[in-house]
Amino acid sequence: MTDESDRPSRRELLLLLGIAAAAPVAVGMTRAPEPTRGVVADVAVAVLAVGRRSRAPSGGAHAHLADSWPDVVHVGLEVDNVGGTAVLLSPGQFRLQLPGGLSVMPCAWQHGPAALAPREVRRTWVEYRAPAGPDPLRLEFTAAGSATPLPLPLTARTGSAL
Repeated sequence: MTDESDRPSRRELLLLLGIAAAAPVAVGMTRAPEPTRGVVADVAVAVLAVGRRSRAPSGGAHAHLADSWPDVVHVGLEVDNVGGTAVLLSPGQFRLQLPGGLSVMPCAWQHGPAALAPREVRRTWVEYRAPAGPDPLRLEFTAAGSATPLPLPLTARTGSAL
């Protein structure tokens, strides 16, 4: 019979699995020494972190994905309503701009569309699919009711795991 005290508890195993699953996320993000910031229509936006990884297949059953955009760009954001009235905030207001002028909608996000109360600050993230390569990318935020987007340059660590 084995000694039960030498085995890790179920709680300890779950904790270790959680740490192992979160480790690639922490490693893949690049935190800018000075975040990219801008203000448009009483909404201040700061890019806090950017990560980029490839989901390109190495062959086999998923080789057909090689023809699609293989990179995932993960952008950490801080959005601050600096005005005196609530504003609408939606993931679709953040567009990834590729070289050549192509605009890409997010494919995943942390928060759905919701009002941002006066003086409220929200930390969130959005993800995009992008072509492979180290091309310079730019994020654009268009505030509700505004025709002028706010450009925010992005710097990502290419090839890192998110």
